[in-house]
Order: sequence, then C-alpha cells, then structure tokens
Amino acid sequence: MSLPPVTVICPNVSGNALGRALLLADLLRTETEVQIVGLRQAEALWAPASGTEIRIREYPARPGRLHYFDGVQWIGDVVRDDFVIVSKPVLQSLGLALLARVGRRGLIVDIDDWQTGFFQHDRGRERLSPFQQRIARFRSYARRGGMNGFVLTRALEEYSKRRTHRIVSNRWLQRRFGGDLLYHVRDPRVLDPTLTRNARIEPLPSDRLWVGFVGTPRAHKGISVLVDAVASADADAKLGLVIMGVSEPNAPAIVHARAKLEPDALRVVAPFPLADLRDHLALADILAIPSLEVPGSWGQIPAKLFDAMSMAKPIVATNVNDIPEILDGVGMCVPPGDAVAFSAALVRLARDPALRTRLGTLARNRLIETYSYAAGRRTLLDVVRRAVR
Repeated sequence: MSLPPVTVICPNVSGNALGRALLLADLLRTETEVQIVGLRQAEALWAPASGTEIRIREYPARPGRLHYFDGVQWIGDVVRDDFVIVSKPVLQSLGLALLARVGRRGLIVDIDDWQTGFFQHDRGRERLSPFQQRIARFRSYARRGGMNGFVLTRALEEYSKRRTHRIVSNRWLQRRFGGDLLYHVRDPRVLDPTLTRNARIEPLPSDRLWVGFVGTPRAHKGISVLVDAVASADADAKLGLVIMGVSEPNAPAIVHARAKLEPDALRVVAPFPLADLRDHLALADILAIPSLEVPGSWGQIPAKLFDAMSMAKPIVATNVNDIPEILDGVGMCVPPGDAVAFSAALVRLARDPALRTRLGTLARNRLIETYSYAAGRRTLLDVVRRAVR
C-alpha cells in the first residue's frame, strides 16, 4: 500500500521537542515524502538538528495570541492535503492542526510525555520539603490561564484519548492514553561504537573514569542526585562527570555540579549536532539516567537510554517508568533519588572493567533485537497504514 506524503507537526522546532519529530520523520522517509513543520519560538533551530537531511519548515512565532493565529494560517497553507502526525497533544501542535483543519487524509497523535505532569513539578522542586512541594503544586495549578496553561493542555490530552489513532512512547502513557507503543528507537548502524571517531572532538583526560549524562538539565531528570553520587564516590574510583548538550551553563543543576565537584572532575559540553552524538557518547565510560520519581518523569522515557544501549555503554539508571524492564539483565537500576545507591553502582562498575564490557555488549544486543529502527518502523508503518485506510 503506497503512502501519501506525511507531515509531522512539531510544537517548537527550536527546542528538544524536535527530537521526537525527527525520529518519526526518519522512520518514514524511506517509505514516502515527509517533512516537519512547526513554530520556531527562539532565534534558531534546535542546535542538534543542524545538518539533518529531513526537510524542516519553520514559522518564527514570538509569544502571544497574534503570532499564534498567524501560525494557524501558515500551517494550513504548508500542510494542505498531507497525512499528518501531531507530535505532542499541546496547543502549538495539536491545537494548530485542529484550528487549521489539516489532516483530513488522516491524523495520528503522538504522545511522548505527560504534559500536565510538568505542571506538578517545577525546576528545583526535588529539594523542597513536602509542605513546600504542596505550595509549589498549588501555584502551578493556579497558573491555569494563558495559551500554555494547564486547562488547555489538559483538554487537548483528553481529546487525544478519543482519537482513533495514537502512538505513545512508553507503557505508563499507554495505560493512560491507549494507543500503539513506539519507544525512542535507534539505528544501530549509525550509533555503532566500532565506527571511527571524529578527530575534531577532543577526548577527555584518561586519568579518570568518566560518567556521562546527555540532555537538558531539568530538575526531574535528577542531575543533582547524579552530581552527589559522583562527589561521594570513593576517591580510588577516580570518577569524573561529563554533562553533554547543555544550552544553559548556569542552570541550577550545573551550578550545583560546579560547587560539589573539583574542576578537573567536571566537564560541561555545549549542544552539538546529532551527527556528532556517537562520538560524544564514546567519550563516556558509563552512561547515567538518574530520573526522579516525580510526575514530570512518570510519562517520560529518556531517549538517551536507547542512545547509550546502541553505543554498548554500561548504564546506571533509576527504577522509573519502563526503565527496569528495558534494562533487565543488561544494565544496573537503583532507587530514584538515592545518591548513595547510585554512587555504589558507579563505583562497582568503575572497579570491574569486565562487567562494564559485558553489560555494554548485552545492552547493544537488546537494542538491536527489540528497540532498533527496524522494529520501530514496523510499528509506525502499521499505524499509518491503518489510519490511511
């Protein structure tokens, strides 16, 4: 069955929401013509997307209703009769699609986060007392008005449940919204640790074993716990921490890392193109996924988990969402928010090179078997073909 042209609507092509949209487009581009369209809410396209071969069409929209409704008109003009996949049930993507009345040949809603969960967990809240957390949650719900408020976001999430065709990125979201499960699959032919490294990327000092974290340093991702774990590790383990893809060098988690770690034990790497992801991941000896057990993490499965698996890296992660199932027998999981347990797991790997190699190999084999592009493409094509019919 031949597929019509597909447009993926991304809520913000200048932010990391573009990562999921790029994945969906990349899975489909061997089967049909595909493009990504979306509002650009900052000065430039999301830095990691630079150099992508996928067509991205952007509308520069500053905050405000006037620019938003200009974006509605623009979406209607550039999408026309394409089949549509909406990335995230938020006003800047699903709202645009509904108001512009696109997707008449078919529309799929892709849900890869619990958007209203973010209203319950603001930056830095993991360090608040239970009473302070309740106050912060009340203040979040109080900000119900506005175009990005809780009310509109919740309404669009509820509407998504009634769509016939939905995709979700993990089982927690599947239980809440239904739909077909499509993890953040990866192409092991691209993220292959045996490929030659780019000489432009400077290696890290070899006198330490480097623990890597890749991604935006938001509070629910638990970077502060990871920093404490590395800082409290036994001195003979000689651990260092490299935080990669940081666009906000003065984010609270980064400030905390500078305060807790010696300068020679910390590296902060600015955002880089996805084409260089393999070589940056290769710098780290261990990859860390320290997600917290908070609403912002309940509906989220970190894409970098699958990057690390594809690169045959030993992984220390927390028991959040589907992570224990994904890493069962091929990685190490500890309780979320427990810096002592996280530190112990890191030290164990630091002292056992054979264990690092074995877990890394098993993790890559698991990804090839279960979480590769081949498996993800089958799932997505099945959903698209059902929706087209």
